[in-house]
Amino acid sequence: MLNKFAGVATHIYNLCQGKPVNATAYNQIHNFFADVTSLQQSTQESPPTYDWDIFFTAPYIAQYAMDNWPDAPSPNTDISEKQAEDFLFGMFKQFQRYFQTQDFFCGETITKAHGLMDFSTEHFETVRHWTLHISTEGKCLFNSDKPRLIDQHNIVLIGPQLKCKYQRAPNSKIWRHYWIQFTPEPEWLKWSPALRAPSQLFIGHIEPPRMEGTHHAIKEIIDLRNDTSTTAKHLTKNRLEYLLTVANQADEASHTVINKRIKLITDYLTDNFRMNCNVETLAQICNLSKSRMSALFKQEMGVSPLNWRDQLRMRQARKLLNEGNLSTSCIAASVGYDDPLHFSRRFSQVVGVSPRQYRTNQ
Repeated sequence: MLNKFAGVATHIYNLCQGKPVNATAYNQIHNFFADVTSLQQSTQESPPTYDWDIFFTAPYIAQYAMDNWPDAPSPNTDISEKQAEDFLFGMFKQFQRYFQTQDFFCGETITKAHGLMDFSTEHFETVRHWTLHISTEGKCLFNSDKPRLIDQHNIVLIGPQLKCKYQRAPNSKIWRHYWIQFTPEPEWLKWSPALRAPSQLFIGHIEPPRMEGTHHAIKEIIDLRNDTSTTAKHLTKNRLEYLLTVANQADEASHTVINKRIKLITDYLTDNFRMNCNVETLAQICNLSKSRMSALFKQEMGVSPLNWRDQLRMRQARKLLNEGNLSTSCIAASVGYDDPLHFSRRFSQVVGVSPRQYRTNQ
């Protein structure tokens, strides 16, 4: 009879090969993952109806399984627990890569000392989404420009252009945290200073009176993740806006308010990202020279003004690709590109895949 790790690893390997897996095997996978993460937990009756196939048939996950499945110690025997543990650890690292390709994803992760999830998670500056973290138990160690300890009183926002690592703090036996990966709505950039700095790490302090409401909001988002109704989407957006508002208020005392002249530009671009304005026009808006405006904007926002405008365009383009069947040409025109080929090239540069590939993967 297979032991805990070996049994789950074997079921996962079968899924990666496209083999059918029965309800008992799904339950074993579910129970195993529920011990380390609530990523796929549900209040539904068992057997669970989770789309594990989505994870295990993703090309790079399936390929990893094919390339790294261990040989049994001897013919007609199962793999060992140690072999299975190593295999599952590698699979978790592949799941990270999968998560970072999604526009919206959320869950709760439980990291126990020396457990399978007890490794450093790397956030690459090439991802296209923001990540929000709220710890509920234990502490986390964030490393970007310098190490920072995060606890239950902090709300964390990781920008899409920030390279950092985070893991369970050495002095915590367990680290439990909620997380959301999301792409901001363009209008959010008007009222959220943190979202205007994609290359920065934001850490805010949640005041005790707001703690319960903050945890309730993120838990509700996680509970709604499998609900595809319009009502659920609106509720999710509302709760996420609430969390970003809490983040803004948590940072009011320490955050350097965006330069008023740069705010003139960000407000203008948010409202007019479809227009083909140039650097000269933007410099005139804030009454600065082109060089001074460009340098100050890069200092405040982490990117050039036209680069930032392109991010606004691509966020709207992704929204249109997700929501309907508009052609690439129509989407290109609606976000400010006269040439669909130029739009496709720029989309690939900013997002990492072509518009066609992006739509296919959703």
